[in-house]
Amino acid sequence: MKRQATDNYIVLKDSEKAEVLKQSLIEKYGIEKGDVKTVFADEASIQALLNEMSVLPLFSKKKLVHIKNCEKIGKDDCQLLKEYFEHPSSDVCLILSGDDIKAPLKDYLGKDEKEEKKKEGGFSDIYRMKGPGDKKKVISILKEYIKDNPPDSSFPVLVNASLVYIRNIIRTNRQVDKKLLDIYNKLYNLDLDLKVGKIDKENLDVFLFSIIDRL
Repeated sequence: MKRQATDNYIVLKDSEKAEVLKQSLIEKYGIEKGDVKTVFADEASIQALLNEMSVLPLFSKKKLVHIKNCEKIGKDDCQLLKEYFEHPSSDVCLILSGDDIKAPLKDYLGKDEKEEKKKEGGFSDIYRMKGPGDKKKVISILKEYIKDNPPDSSFPVLVNASLVYIRNIIRTNRQVDKKLLDIYNKLYNLDLDLKVGKIDKENLDVFLFSIIDRL
């Protein structure tokens, strides 16, 4: 049976990528805090989580469940999750993150990474970019994303991806000049303004690209 295309992800060996993905899903679907649940695999009952996931979200269109340290999920629980992956809920975004995943779910790892890359317009490439010379590639990826997604849901995702890119440059160089810090602060404040609705979204993509192009 062909698996449905839903928001289920397995992210290994990249906790920052998992957090950015989580935030982008929250922004994309407008998920309220009460419908977001984050647990550690060795401290939670997978069966209980699956039972909770079968209940409709209270405040949002979707609920989000993030299971960290997925390498600690036992084989039997991985089998339960495999059954969920085969018959997922359209009301749930599920993220598994950690260092590894056991056999019952390994078959889904490659598929999910490909689906994620397709949905995010290649954002996984941005996570690996660490130099100012990559700015044209970054802008190109962001432009492709906005072509296929509504502006209201696109802008928070674009800004988050841009912040990851600038943060990568800062961490790689380990020296922050005034221009780079100014770009980071502009993106950070833009992200905050979007979250509280303090900014006019008209031509926001052009403004965002102009900030990145200053690198």
